[in-house]
Amino acid sequence: MVGVRVLESCSIDRLRLDDLLAPHHQPDMRHAQMCMIYFLGCEGDAPLTAPWSEASPSFYVAQPESHQAERVRAHLPFPCIRSLGAHTGCGCGFRCDWAGPVDTDPEETAAAQADHDALARYLSGLPPQRRRMQIYGCWYGDEAKRPEHHRSVSIAELASPEFVFHERELITLTS
Repeated sequence: MVGVRVLESCSIDRLRLDDLLAPHHQPDMRHAQMCMIYFLGCEGDAPLTAPWSEASPSFYVAQPESHQAERVRAHLPFPCIRSLGAHTGCGCGFRCDWAGPVDTDPEETAAAQADHDALARYLSGLPPQRRRMQIYGCWYGDEAKRPEHHRSVSIAELASPEFVFHERELITLTS
């Protein structure tokens, strides 16, 4: 996992807790200009989870901000778009190869793995879809930019300790 970094440059510390707990599970990410964000596109309904909580940080599924949903539909032409978040309150807690050395902090490594495991469980628990679900990951503000990477990945692979997201990547989920 050379080149994988988790959390260190995340600007989640600039977010206000009340923004993260806003109505409809819509974190106000206006202050998070340096955060990775992930979107799920699917045919059927994908339920929201409990919102991110500073007291119990973990994986969560939220309604994206309306401007984000509009922009990301160019890559995810699905009726249902959801934001996927990690224990960090944004997407920075998922493993991503965007820069820097591997995070060797055992607590952070365990938290990132728990996020990946929870993501795989969530996706596995969704009803069967007519089309394959997709995930698009990018930096906050880059929602409209075209994907630079494309790949097909099984839901189980998302939970593998070797799995790493890429910047501006469109993932098609296989069974």
